[in-house]
Amino acid sequence: MHRYIAGGTVGGPIIKNKLFAFLAYQHLHVSDQELGDSFLDVPVGLSDTNRSPSGLAGLSNNSFCNPQEAALGDCTYLSAANIDATALALFNSPSLPGEPGKWLVPNDSLYPSVPTRCPS
Repeated sequence: MHRYIAGGTVGGPIIKNKLFAFLAYQHLHVSDQELGDSFLDVPVGLSDTNRSPSGLAGLSNNSFCNPQEAALGDCTYLSAANIDATALALFNSPSLPGEPGKWLVPNDSLYPSVPTRCPS
């Protein structure tokens, strides 16, 4: 990850109450995109078959809220009605027009090796 940030400022009166000078400079260079796409984090278990509202709710519940935790009030169990239309559109958008099966948010390539949570 490369990052280059520079800046500067100079200013002040040259002739009192008559002439004022000021100079500024700013630069920002970021090259995160060179490696960024290869380390994309996606929901655990995401596949072509569970991109519906109920499938996305199930993915979230499997990762963050099991029925026992929901019964104790530690989390909120999601239903299909809780999935936002914008999120649903993003999860179902193709990465390139006319290429079905290639998604803007890609499938989980490591599934079914699901990571474990640390007990709290």
